[in-house]
Amino acid sequence: MKYLIEFFKGIAIGVANIIPGFSGGTMAVIFGLYEKLIYAFSHFFERPIKIIKEMWAIGLGVIVGIGIAVFAITILLDHYPVPTILFFVGLIFGSIPKIQERANLLSKEQSPKIGMLLGMFLLLLLTFIPVTDHAQDTMSIIFIIGLFFIGALGSASMVVPGVSGSLIFLIFGYYDYILNLASDFIKGFLSINLDLLSDTILNVLILGVGIIIGVVLIAKLIEKLMLSHKTLIYGFITGLLIASPISILVNLEREYPGEVRDSSFLIWFLGFALVLTGTVISYTLGKKESLPDIETLQEHI
Repeated sequence: MKYLIEFFKGIAIGVANIIPGFSGGTMAVIFGLYEKLIYAFSHFFERPIKIIKEMWAIGLGVIVGIGIAVFAITILLDHYPVPTILFFVGLIFGSIPKIQERANLLSKEQSPKIGMLLGMFLLLLLTFIPVTDHAQDTMSIIFIIGLFFIGALGSASMVVPGVSGSLIFLIFGYYDYILNLASDFIKGFLSINLDLLSDTILNVLILGVGIIIGVVLIAKLIEKLMLSHKTLIYGFITGLLIASPISILVNLEREYPGEVRDSSFLIWFLGFALVLTGTVISYTLGKKESLPDIETLQEHI
């Protein structure tokens, strides 16, 4: 039962990594898996067998979630972007009370408050950087090198709540290309289309290596900071979560201006109902979840 639950949580994390403006790290926080994922990413190459035994259900769920998002969620975003994205905004709202408790924001300690302000400032700064339309030759050396580094930078979305890898891809003009690359690779794999696989496999590997290296390095940094400045880091995460709805809504208007402008009252009403639904779901899950500590994980994994 434990692994089935973690599998479905992994699906949600995978889906979140594809939605522009959203973050898989945020979803990991919502489901109480954040420190567990940080530990797994940070120590994977040191003890891979133990990590795989403990995390295989989540990892499999993430892969399935990305596949679902590339196809099913893309369809929902194409036809119903406003209510779909507002539901995820609600999930963020419901997660904030649990995280601010970890940050100890109501105490007299100043470091979590400073962390919160830094998190809000960073995400809002990232949100309002102008988006680039890439018109690059996707076979050029510069583009291939850029694909590696954008994978490493975009991997931050898996380990830094509120920082959207999709938004980073958009800012640097790679989002449409990466979404189409993932879609073509999955189609080629499922249909055993060797031509389609051969056209995509090299760039998928380059992007994947960049993501893996970025995830491990960022996770190691966060783990070290958590061991020495936990309330500061959770304050920073709280700030990212508080600013996330603004980032997501700005990106919603940026990506779907016609739908935002022309959606009927019924669509917006449904969207706000889904905000409330997502908030209740997330808050309820947060109350039930006990978040494992990095210190505890070091002793048991």
